[in-house]
Amino acid sequence: MAVNTFDLWAEQRGILPFKPLQTGQVLQVNEPCFLPYECASCRLPERKDIAIGAQVIIAKSLEQGHNPLVQITDGALLYLNNQVYTGQFNLTSPELRLIYNGFGWQVPNFSATDTQNAARSGIANFTASGSFTVPAGVSEIVVDAKAADGGGGGGAYAAAYPSQPYAQSGTNGGSGAQVKGATIAVSAGDIIPITIGAHGGGGSAYGYWASSGGNFSFVRHGMDGGDAGITQVGELIRIEGGKRGRGGQGALDVSPAPIATGKAGTVLVNNTNGTAQDGEDGSGGKGGGAAQHRGGSAQSYSGSAGAAGYVSIQWEVNV
Repeated sequence: MAVNTFDLWAEQRGILPFKPLQTGQVLQVNEPCFLPYECASCRLPERKDIAIGAQVIIAKSLEQGHNPLVQITDGALLYLNNQVYTGQFNLTSPELRLIYNGFGWQVPNFSATDTQNAARSGIANFTASGSFTVPAGVSEIVVDAKAADGGGGGGAYAAAYPSQPYAQSGTNGGSGAQVKGATIAVSAGDIIPITIGAHGGGGSAYGYWASSGGNFSFVRHGMDGGDAGITQVGELIRIEGGKRGRGGQGALDVSPAPIATGKAGTVLVNNTNGTAQDGEDGSGGKGGGAAQHRGGSAQSYSGSAGAAGYVSIQWEVNV
């Protein structure tokens, strides 16, 4: 709950009476709103519902660690502390006043021209699935998309005496496909779904083992890595993640047959002018090292996970 000193603090700043909000509620225009400790988030009003010059006044609980999330709706921009925000930001100050200038939200001591000039362009980077709302005044975006890489296979382990042990390292995963520099026509307020496929995990190795002498034989194969998922931008770009590297094989007296590296991801759909490029075989997550010995101790290693995929969207406001 709010601290007892809040009423006095708010009264001194002229923000009483205030309206307490619950999590997820919309801030009221020209009406001071208070975010108690239990309120984790709130939303700025949509621009269609407000006029130029409308203000929101937000005050929050003074309790330590209360930094509620403020969601910026319908693709609007927010200029605050020399940064341009889209989507959301955390309220860290006890009080914040914002004014709508017909283009976006700003603090009152910045002019509408200052805010618009500062917010003429931006980049939205996605490393997890979500959506991109086209800001006001934007008619095209430039998209780079890269699918994740497959994971490397784990290394095998073989120990034997008097037999001859053999153990293979895991192979690398394949890299994901990509599309670069795609210019896409859009309209303000369009919502573009973004899917980021998961990267492939590294395959496990057996690990460590020590012999105690005498006759013995011990063989463990490495596990395969994981396939990476598909990354997609709306219905325009769909690219495949790299495939898994194979786990190393262990054997006695006869060397095991070679194993394949992970295959590349391919471009499945590219309905843009962007440059499409398939991934490369064996260029993803690294395979884990193997271990073989005829006495003593040794260790094999797991493969590494593939690199994550991403989507980067650049935009610029029409002059």
